[in-house]
Amino acid sequence: LFTQIYFKHLQELEAKLLSVGILTVALANFSDFLYALNNRSMILSGFFIIASLVLFLKRDGLVSLPNVTKMITTFALYIIFGVFAIFLIYQCSNLLNYLSFYLLGFPFLPWFTEEVNFSLREMIGWVL
Repeated sequence: LFTQIYFKHLQELEAKLLSVGILTVALANFSDFLYALNNRSMILSGFFIIASLVLFLKRDGLVSLPNVTKMITTFALYIIFGVFAIFLIYQCSNLLNYLSFYLLGFPFLPWFTEEVNFSLREMIGWVL
């Protein structure tokens, strides 16, 4: 937003994806007291923002910028892309740790027997 890329150089789909990502971050910040909504909103916002950045960089949207602005913006976009990629990996790992395997097929089974309740991460480790 500082370099006016959002207003001048983003196509309609890229601008919509970035807007949805920013609004989803705002929803996550607003719903900080609800952990599940906060966590899932942040994961979705990361996907929308990364999708917008990938589309923008794939079509080489930085060509029309001046050289100094292009260098600064390219550096900043790659840093932002790396930060959001690390953030998404962490959030997906955290989600796999908390979701039960039985959520996929028998969500009520762990209510009756606690011994069978295990996370998706444990199931993946057992299969591998």
